[in-house]
Amino acid sequence: MKKLTLFTIHALIGLTLCAQLQKPLGDRLYLKETIGSGTHFNAGFSIHFISKDGYSVAVQGVYETKEAHTLPKDYKGGTFGGIFGPPSTTLITGGVLLGRVRDTKSKLIRFDLRAGINYGYITRPVKFRPPEPSPSYGFKLFSSPNYDYDMEKKWFVGIVINPTIDFTFTRYIGLSLGLRANINPQEIPLTVEVGFLIGNLRGKTRKSK
Repeated sequence: MKKLTLFTIHALIGLTLCAQLQKPLGDRLYLKETIGSGTHFNAGFSIHFISKDGYSVAVQGVYETKEAHTLPKDYKGGTFGGIFGPPSTTLITGGVLLGRVRDTKSKLIRFDLRAGINYGYITRPVKFRPPEPSPSYGFKLFSSPNYDYDMEKKWFVGIVINPTIDFTFTRYIGLSLGLRANINPQEIPLTVEVGFLIGNLRGKTRKSK
């Protein structure tokens, strides 16, 4: 709850800053790849459209993961567990977000305050138990995990809040810094994201009448 409160405060600060920015530029269409960290690690890909009136639409797919909280403290993954890590909780979602964009006078920085809905699934290890005994043939080249478990999979619909600050260094290439909350009945990942932008980032400046 504390993390969600801090996230909301940051979003409200961004909204206050945007109130004094100038009118938006022309239509823009671009792609974005993101990577983030927080309660989970995430990676995502999205397509963005910004209208000349300053409204944004984003279609995104996101992968989020962290070490499972159900993992026994004495869990040992064996030979391959040491390579690939312990079993994790993973969320894979696709979503549509709508937002409002405000450009700064420099045209190098803009704020995109957006939110939307997503649909996806979560997988996590459950029902940890001692492994079934297996026949021994003397020397063992590989060690096995000290627990067996089942993988649970559940589908869900959630709400995404994803305000960003975009840095459009050129007309076609830029970076972004944002906050992301995936609010759903199963788990609530909160992350800080860095993104790479490529496409038509600035559009054409509207002429004054």
